Parts: sequence; structure tokens; C-alpha cells
Amino acid sequence: MKKIKIGGIIYRIKKVEQLEGDNQSAWEVTQYENAHISIRDKIDNLMMPVSTRELYFELGINADDDGVVEAFNVLRLVNASEDDLKVLATKGFVQILNKNLVTYIADWNSNIDIMENIWTYINKAKIVICDLSCKNPNVYYELGIANTIGKDVIPICDEESFHEDYKDKLPFDIMLRNVLFYKNTAVGSEKFIDDLKKTVKAIIEGHPVISTN
Repeated sequence: MKKIKIGGIIYRIKKVEQLEGDNQSAWEVTQYENAHISIRDKIDNLMMPVSTRELYFELGINADDDGVVEAFNVLRLVNASEDDLKVLATKGFVQILNKNLVTYIADWNSNIDIMENIWTYINKAKIVICDLSCKNPNVYYELGIANTIGKDVIPICDEESFHEDYKDKLPFDIMLRNVLFYKNTAVGSEKFIDDLKKTVKAIIEGHPVISTN
């Protein structure tokens, strides 16, 4: 059994049957567990916008050793608003210290190991799946780590984001890879899972990865 990570979720890859012929196998992909650290799990369960959750994550990345961060700069980085920051403050995740939006992360002791957790999950992964949608800088950082330590990487991207955020052109070094594009529709999801299974199977069995797009 293998595990892969897709957008913060770990999926179990399990061989379910041996096919006749050239030693091919069928593989089952099922959700296994959340891949982020416990503090991220807790916030994902709350009724908050994606932008608010991503802001909290990025605040942790940019905070100093004492859990203090200039939130104004982070808001611009992730295209979040002051309303997102106020939601975090209202729910007790952060404390806004002054009018310049210098902010303290309330549960800093639980959050300081976030970078170590990112490294640990990537280092343990057999295959790293990077969702390039929305041009999230965290994903590019994790992609760089995965490439540096020689992990097999499967880049994926939402077609709508490809058109709107990338203007139909991915960065040059990513263009050289076989990117799996997907649509956020019922039919699109089924096709994506099928394409993903084929790609994972090819990597595990050491076969060339052929573009499915």
C-alpha cells in the first residue's frame, strides 16, 4: 500500500487486483487522512472562508520566533482582506496588537513546528502531488522541496485557474512536466481520478508517464 497527498489530503493507493498480461495491476485510490498538522485540521472544520484559512496558514509561515507577524504584508501576499483577519481574531486564533495590524498567533506553541511538518510529510511521501491552482506560493515552496530531494512529483491544476490565474501559460520549468488538468464538475472529477490512477500506476511501476490531457 502506498500513500499520496492531494491538496492537503492523504490518499491510500492499494493494489486491488493483478491484471492478465504484462504484469499490470489495478490500483484503488481512497481518502486516508488529513495531511496537515493538527492546528490546520481544527481550523478546516470551522465555517470560515478558504481565504481565512489560507491567511491563518500563511501567518504561521511568516511569524517570528515569538509568534508575531506583520499581517498587513501577509494579507497582500494571499489576497486576503482585513475581514479575514478579524474573523481569526474573533474566533481567538490571533490577537491584533495595533492599528498597523501587527498580529500575535494565539496558539503559537502548537503552530511553531509547521515548517518541520511540511518537510516531514514531503520527505516521507512516495509521490508528491502539487495543486498549482490559484498560484499559491506555499505550493511552489513545497514543490521546490520535493524536487530538491528527488521525489516523484505530479503537478495538477484546475482548468479555470489555468485560464484566469496563469493566462493559459504555466511557468517555464513547470511547462516541461506532464501537468494533470481537472475540471471542478462531476464528470471532470471522475476523469481526474482516472487520470491520476494511471499516472500513479506508471510512476510506481517505473513506466513513462504519458500526458492524459
